[in-house]
Amino acid sequence: MRNRRAKSEIRTRTKNVLATETREAGEEALSALYRALDRAARKRIVAPRHASRQKSRAARHVATLS
Repeated sequence: MRNRRAKSEIRTRTKNVLATETREAGEEALSALYRALDRAARKRIVAPRHASRQKSRAARHVATLS
């Protein structure tokens, strides 16, 4: 159950990042996503490489916002 909750949180926070319209809101959502991914990777719920890749993709998206 704990793993499912953590993965669900990651999916939700990723959607929040992708739905942002401004860079400021994107950076706040990105920070929350980073925390969720780092926590899941530390507990080995997701692979550390997977967490790093997801963080990179989300950061690239936020960088394109104005």
